[in-house]
Amino acid sequence: MARFDKLMTLAATHAWMTTPVHSRAIALLIASVPTRGSAVDIGCGGAVFARRFREHGLSTLALDSSGAVCDALRRVTDNLDIQCTEAKYYEGPKSFDVISCFGVELSESFAEHLNILRSWGHTGTHILAGDWVPESDEDKYINAYDEAGIRIVKRHVVEEADWVDFEIQLVRKIKAKAPGTVLHRKMEDYLQDVLPELVREQHFSITYGVIGEV
Repeated sequence: MARFDKLMTLAATHAWMTTPVHSRAIALLIASVPTRGSAVDIGCGGAVFARRFREHGLSTLALDSSGAVCDALRRVTDNLDIQCTEAKYYEGPKSFDVISCFGVELSESFAEHLNILRSWGHTGTHILAGDWVPESDEDKYINAYDEAGIRIVKRHVVEEADWVDFEIQLVRKIKAKAPGTVLHRKMEDYLQDVLPELVREQHFSITYGVIGEV
């Protein structure tokens, strides 16, 4: 199992895995979305958003391509429709009032990502997306949403220092809750080797938008 699958499997069963980025994004969206209707959390991982959508009163679908993550979620959640599939292979109903999708890069897959957001929603659908964006592509990123008919209402850029800080907090939590595990060692390596390079080249943007005119 890949490191990220292990991390998300742990997140599925432990509320302490929620990060400040999740909290900010949830606060940004929940304040504005309806309390009735349907929601989908694409690539749900620990289902942070899916669980909150359900608590908010929405009928919620959680999608993730990892069987381990889905199995972990099913063990600890009730009344949440969890399906193990990639979004592009999902064959169920595709009309949602709220859509969340985190972690997409501005690359060839980004066009597919926007197409899914647009085609799975309708005029008035609320969308929450979190994307790694090279700083030089910021305008391209904003224009891509606009061209897809998704009107940006609010954006929050997670600054480099904030991102590093919450990753450090996360590793400390893992060390406290699962010391000496393979996950702990891999996350320590990630913190030292991968994260510094990642945040130097890109930032993480949380985008809340609505399909159609705002």
